[in-house]
Amino acid sequence: MSKNILFVVEGGRSEPRFLHNLMRTFRSDVSYDVFTYRTNIHKMLEGMFVDGDIDHDLDFLTYLRSASNNREDSEILNNRFSDIYLVFDMDPQDPKYDPEKISKAAGYFGDSTDNGKLYLNYPMFESYRHIPSLDDLSYLDVKVAMGEMGSYKERVQREGFLN
Repeated sequence: MSKNILFVVEGGRSEPRFLHNLMRTFRSDVSYDVFTYRTNIHKMLEGMFVDGDIDHDLDFLTYLRSASNNREDSEILNNRFSDIYLVFDMDPQDPKYDPEKISKAAGYFGDSTDNGKLYLNYPMFESYRHIPSLDDLSYLDVKVAMGEMGSYKERVQREGFLN
């Protein structure tokens, strides 16, 4: 079966644009779609948990279809995919943040060819821009305090060179 990848992202224009550029640059031979969930990981997981655990009988694409309300999304989700990648922000400042749920979700979404593979950006997607320069590895030691979450994007604008 040829590769047909589904990327599930939380929203905005940044994630889809970044993925389109990434795929065009590194994997132009692969077919893919980007589905924008339009809310964060915590809201997505909220409907997937039953009695404190992920509903393992749940078909993830069916679940996504139920969250969708437009024709374009439905057309995307009716395709067959060889791999599914979920790309969301960690959003630990969200009132629904639950480290146990995140841990269970990471286990459930552990294989791109099964339920999907979950990738969490910490603290948020824009962190990939928080690199002072390509030859500076100091970003490996960058720390972000919870109280800084509301202004993190501004910090990235000041300190990162990929803006």
